[in-house]
Amino acid sequence: MSNHLATAAAIYEAFGKGDIPTILSHMAEDVQWEQWADNSAQRADVPWLAPRQGRAGVLEFFQILGGMPIKDFQVLAMMVGGNQVAVEVVIKAEVPSTGGAFS
Repeated sequence: MSNHLATAAAIYEAFGKGDIPTILSHMAEDVQWEQWADNSAQRADVPWLAPRQGRAGVLEFFQILGGMPIKDFQVLAMMVGGNQVAVEVVIKAEVPSTGGAFS
């Protein structure tokens, strides 16, 4: 297993356990969270998918997500190529502030 893939696996395993300190320990001080071009969720002002920076930004993401009851979380596949890792996940959660849900 590549080092990048092992790190991603550890992060997703920690998420499944609710272990945010372990996730943060794998983040660079200058991590760019939810940063990509043409993010439709950001254009729609989805609060948990706002761009964030640094470990404090990652913690803020998990604080928001922590207020949402997660009904399903599964890692379906992990792929690595060079210095990039892609992870296919299923997540379903309730959004208490709206009474809705997302998947």
